[in-house]
Amino acid sequence: MLITFFFMFIRTNIIQNLFLLGESNLATHIMNLLNIMNFISTKNKLLAGVTICLFLLCSLLPEEDCYLESGNASYYANKFHGRQTSSGEIFNQNKYTAAHQTLSFGSIVRVQNLDNDSIVYVKINDRLPKNSKRLIDLSKKAAKELNFIRKGTVEVSVERVQ
Repeated sequence: MLITFFFMFIRTNIIQNLFLLGESNLATHIMNLLNIMNFISTKNKLLAGVTICLFLLCSLLPEEDCYLESGNASYYANKFHGRQTSSGEIFNQNKYTAAHQTLSFGSIVRVQNLDNDSIVYVKINDRLPKNSKRLIDLSKKAAKELNFIRKGTVEVSVERVQ
């Protein structure tokens, strides 16, 4: 009963927040909402509730201050080690770094593997191609921390923390 009320409250607030955001952000927030609802149906209910609360909090803050999204993650191949990134830094597969399409360079993000709930914090220092189907591309060290080296890709949630 309490859980049903909680989800009805969440649903009502999300719908209200979508109307407050304006048309430019509407599609992004609807996609995030759909990803969260999919997450609820397949994962731990408590973790899903926390994710929805974070989503609501992000809906109330300006978009540049908050970012929360889920999608596929991969990791850099060894051949990129020692090459220059889009930010000008030299890529080091043994550091906690990542590439993202839109987050600003220097942003710190929390990446959570949705299969095993492991977490890593990385700095954005590179860009993904505009046509990439991946949400984030991690360094090998970060991928090891999230335990998906053998698998190659994994479903993750990404939250900007700084």
